[in-house]
Amino acid sequence: MFGEPSTSSSWPFRRTAGSARIAARLGCERGTLLWLLNGKAGVLANTAPALEDIGWGTAEHWMRMQASYELAQARRDRTAAERPVRALHA
Repeated sequence: MFGEPSTSSSWPFRRTAGSARIAARLGCERGTLLWLLNGKAGVLANTAPALEDIGWGTAEHWMRMQASYELAQARRDRTAAERPVRALHA
């Protein structure tokens, strides 16, 4: 579906035996965990408590980060849609 994220050398988090164990504790696939850690997937409300359970911050922190990201995206999209179209002069 998404491909294998560990093949991209630009991603800071890579596939390791540790990532497989963490994914199992979270109840997700290793690729899904890597997508999340590398900013390629969002945090769902049911994922945030699982991240909290393994000691990776609070669920509230994860949800605030996700909400902030979504708000920034909406503002960017809105600004892009409101830009006037300028005529091209030859």
